[in-house]
Amino acid sequence: MWRRLMTPTRLVAAWQRTTIVVTVVPLVVLGIIGHGQHPANTVVAACLVIGGSTHVAATGWFVFETDVRSVARRRWCRFFLLPAAVVAAAAWFGATASPHRIAIFLCGFFAWQFFHFQKQNVGVAALMASSSKVASLTTRERRCLVASGIAGITGLLGRPSLLHIPLRPATPALFFVGEVLFVVALVMGVAALMRRYRDQRSLVFVVTYVSGLLFNAPIFLFRAPYAAVGGMTVAHGFQYLFIVSTVVGASVHGRRRWERATLFSNILIVGTGCLAVAIHLHDGDGFERAIYGVALGVTMAHFLIDAAIWRLRDPQSRKFLTRRLPHLLGDSPTTSINTSPADIG
Repeated sequence: MWRRLMTPTRLVAAWQRTTIVVTVVPLVVLGIIGHGQHPANTVVAACLVIGGSTHVAATGWFVFETDVRSVARRRWCRFFLLPAAVVAAAAWFGATASPHRIAIFLCGFFAWQFFHFQKQNVGVAALMASSSKVASLTTRERRCLVASGIAGITGLLGRPSLLHIPLRPATPALFFVGEVLFVVALVMGVAALMRRYRDQRSLVFVVTYVSGLLFNAPIFLFRAPYAAVGGMTVAHGFQYLFIVSTVVGASVHGRRRWERATLFSNILIVGTGCLAVAIHLHDGDGFERAIYGVALGVTMAHFLIDAAIWRLRDPQSRKFLTRRLPHLLGDSPTTSINTSPADIG
């Protein structure tokens, strides 16, 4: 009965609505209740852990996907050598660098992380266009989304206190530059959206695209760190966990699905526990700070690996994801390979 009720159309609609909810709700809720210097309650704290550590751990699932292992063997440098080098370098740096140098390094780390966040928003908008059977993102639409993310990064570098980094910005004007760039990206993004024909502006696509443009708005609206960046972290993590869960549960039924769900849950629990502990060792001795560096390195490896897994311009990656997400990536007259979610994760 469940299979009869959940037709492909209803599955797509459920995915679209859930994606919008997990994106918008964290941004709004954390903006409202995140004005303190610490998470308002244990629920918020748990959401921050899930949005941060758990979604990174979810990348471990792809070790068990045969098609991903095939891609990794062909691109061993991107999937093995480079991530291992990043983790080793981060461990060494964490153990030997002074607190001031670590603070400078963290500015670069968070700039990469928030750029990664915005690239995922590009990918989600592309998936929403594909699943809605409307025209894929234009170059102008993509550039406006990316520019909005760069504006947010510029604002964070102009106000490092939002990231709990004890550094003074190179110039106080940097935050203002970010604000101006954000407004310009927002206006141009809306203008690019309005250039579409009306039948190419489905409601779910418009909401997703505009939420992507506004994703970095909390940086410029709030002074408290958890209000400014907490919602973005939770929204990004929930987006990613939802789509990976969709991949885990796709194309299998019955006992096989339960086995995959159990394995995926164990990966999340173990990975979250390790990362959540390691990320708080920055004030320890040399060994503990090396473990802290490993946690940062693993997160950066997650950036690298996921960008490769979700790049549908690679034929093998596209084959794997089209099989796992056929209702979201099915070809149509109005979609093309440009609908690929280049950097989900």
